[in-house]
Amino acid sequence: MVRNYPIDISDFYEFANQGYCEFDVNQVPLIDYDSAFGLWGRLTDRRFGKQYNPVAIAQYGLAAIARLNQTTRAEDEDRLRAKVYACAEWICVNHTESAYGIYWAYDFDFPPYRMNRGFTSCMAQGYALSLLLRAHQIFGETRFLEVAIRARDFFKNNAVNDDPVNFVRKFG
Repeated sequence: MVRNYPIDISDFYEFANQGYCEFDVNQVPLIDYDSAFGLWGRLTDRRFGKQYNPVAIAQYGLAAIARLNQTTRAEDEDRLRAKVYACAEWICVNHTESAYGIYWAYDFDFPPYRMNRGFTSCMAQGYALSLLLRAHQIFGETRFLEVAIRARDFFKNNAVNDDPVNFVRKFG
């Protein structure tokens, strides 16, 4: 058994499966921003559609791990392991390379928060790291660990270098 994320986010699993998210063919969640931000969407002509959100994907994977730790049925275990793997795979593949490491960026503009395509989120970085480390423990795939180490290096190196996505310089 792999330790759960220290904050209980297991409810996100049910929340996502009750219409908050849609899922792609690999069962990776997509956020329907037009529904999630309906009022803002009704006040403007801007539509976002369904988008991959690194925070939501990592949270869903971590919530599936929490469910996996609670299940006693083999068929539920197989289904949950597949969901964890799909989310970890997406996180592992869909990162941005930097001279200083790896990070996860958002591939869409988000005007409600004045964020342009390519914006980053410290939550995305932390949740992604947590999911990758746990996926490495569950599946034993070294690539999950390797990406997590490069992502950790991004935090470590980014604070003192001139990377264009410098969290410390950008946010103080």
